[in-house]
Amino acid sequence: MQPAQAHFRVDALLKAAEGGSIPHLGRLEHEWPADPSLSQRALIILLEHFKAETPHLRRPQSREFERASKVMLAASAGLEGAFKSLGHTTEAKANQFTAAFHPYLQEYFAWLRFVILSVHGPGALPDDPMRMASFTATRVWVLFSAGLCKTDDPDILECILDMALFLFMDTTLWRWQKDKIFTQAQYDKIVAPKFMPLEFCLDSPSMRDALFKKLNSATTELLKRLSDTFSRQCLECAAGFPKDIPGLDCKNFWSYVQAAHRLCTNVPRFFKLMLKSRFPALALKAALGVPLAPAFHLPRGSLALETACYMFNCEILLVGNTRRLIVQLLEAGLVETLLNDLLSPRGEGKEGKVFEEFTFQFDTMTPLKALTYASYDPHIANALHIAIMAIPPQQMNHTAYNIWKPFVDNFGFHRAALRRLPNDHIPLCDSLKHPSITKPDGIEGASKECSGCHTTVYCSTKCQREDWSSLHREECTRSRVDFIGRSSIHLALSVMF
Repeated sequence: MQPAQAHFRVDALLKAAEGGSIPHLGRLEHEWPADPSLSQRALIILLEHFKAETPHLRRPQSREFERASKVMLAASAGLEGAFKSLGHTTEAKANQFTAAFHPYLQEYFAWLRFVILSVHGPGALPDDPMRMASFTATRVWVLFSAGLCKTDDPDILECILDMALFLFMDTTLWRWQKDKIFTQAQYDKIVAPKFMPLEFCLDSPSMRDALFKKLNSATTELLKRLSDTFSRQCLECAAGFPKDIPGLDCKNFWSYVQAAHRLCTNVPRFFKLMLKSRFPALALKAALGVPLAPAFHLPRGSLALETACYMFNCEILLVGNTRRLIVQLLEAGLVETLLNDLLSPRGEGKEGKVFEEFTFQFDTMTPLKALTYASYDPHIANALHIAIMAIPPQQMNHTAYNIWKPFVDNFGFHRAALRRLPNDHIPLCDSLKHPSITKPDGIEGASKECSGCHTTVYCSTKCQREDWSSLHREECTRSRVDFIGRSSIHLALSVMF
């Protein structure tokens, strides 16, 4: 076909598509213009249809609803031609392509939400309704990767973040699941793509900062939905793992753990909700369930060790709510994970580099030392004691024995000393921030006990006020009930030396 004839044919196709001809809109999927100017014109025609027809989606009983749906279905099919062209274009052209979406983003994303939430999947998109969300999320991720997020417009950034959160938190898929447990391959294909747009935002510095800002000002309801989604996805993902397979690929599971850690360290209210949902414990237990799964970013070690490193390090411990986090990790198997790391084989010259994966404020600090220091809190001490007692006898090499034996002995001496100290002469404090807010010469004489539950003791009003606002306000009522049955046998006194 001669160039003039080809141009005339494409021009006729675009004019018909501009007029709303459904067959011509659909033909663009396979006849997308190669000429840059015609390609840009075709894209604008499709986006204009989304802008014009989206308002009719709010009125499903109106006459225009069915017509508008058919037009946008055809426009979606035609847009597939544009997505295919992105695979062999330059970065500059890709940026130009995605920039064209900015004025139409609200309407286009509104259509995608409509597609996902529809009871029956539109015929022009995947027939399997369980794949609808993953198909849509993949298209959004392609736009993100092509440069859609390269903007300083706060309204556009807000729209992008809203869509990424919606795709991850949407629960429409689960009504089609009907209690079915996905295999790992099914999960990777059907569910995992829903997280890709949000993961992209977390990996992009500018989008990450905007996301943290948005979530720090978000409602508790939204943060709770996000927290519940992370917990559900971790469980769903781990449920399909085949057991006892060396080298198991747990990339999607690890993506959830890594993303949750980033959000917890930057959005304190979200961290609080994650602790309520017991996400750290769920994640560590799930990782321990696949002992042969390798770590992703550690030169050696297991998925469980890497999960423990993320959940038990100085970055997240300084956020707050440390007591509850440590107890949950101990109950989930933190001590077992640390011991497994001690017993794992090491190469030449690495016998002294145990626990090098963990990061704390001081070079001499190790996770076992951190647990010993934190056990001045009665809740942590009790959980640590139970965890140690649950460890069966182990055959240890020289290096492991010289680390594990002193840890167990020191903790035993520590517990015994706490039970014997005269509490009328020793300054007591259950606040985990005691060292940072109390000077040695500033300790008040009389200890102060919580009048509500009688399970916490503080060296000063300042420490009591800090612990109440950061943690004890929520656990006080529950502790008061538990105290009745435990006070006579589980009283542990917290001492700061």
